[in-house]
Amino acid sequence: MTTSSSRRSQFQGARLAAPQRVCARPAAVSPKVVGALTRERKEETVTKLKSKLENSTVVLGLSYNQFTVKTISQFRRDLPEGTELVVCKNTLMNRAASEVEGWSALSEHCKGPNAWLFIGEDIPGSIKPYRKLQKSLKKGGIETEFSGGCLEGQSLHLADIDKLEKLPTKLELIAKIASMINQPVRKVAVGVRQVPSKIAYGVKAVSEKEA
Repeated sequence: MTTSSSRRSQFQGARLAAPQRVCARPAAVSPKVVGALTRERKEETVTKLKSKLENSTVVLGLSYNQFTVKTISQFRRDLPEGTELVVCKNTLMNRAASEVEGWSALSEHCKGPNAWLFIGEDIPGSIKPYRKLQKSLKKGGIETEFSGGCLEGQSLHLADIDKLEKLPTKLELIAKIASMINQPVRKVAVGVRQVPSKIAYGVKAVSEKEA
């Protein structure tokens, strides 16, 4: 009886044992592959930054460490045509600036949590939305300021940016040049579209110097 009961118990135990599942582990991604993809993305970012630098008149850095996604989105919508806000690592910006002639001065401003304003034509019109943002954030106890910038190969600090802010807007500049050369505003506006803003602002500077 004992032998029979023992066999019956062993049989039941074998029958009730849950089958084991063999799960294949996902194939591990080689560190070399991950590193290659990371380097590729960095190269793409640097290439894009270099292109933006080549098509900009001024680049200004600003602190954004307490910006929300909503804040950044609204700020971008307020910027004039030809100006773009870009958030990227300082190391990538530093590298791009060092590889494009006239922008190496940005390196001293590649510190802290920066976002970058790539300004094509309307310098004061691009700074104005940031001043509006500053006032709005200050009400909530958040401080933000320009970290610096670059124009014509020269490093820009806060006092320099304040001077840029006082320059005429694109429309004001067109009207000013039109009055200087006694030409219709429409005709001058068409001409200005064909000339880089750097030259246009240069015309104003020279005219004031000679006055």
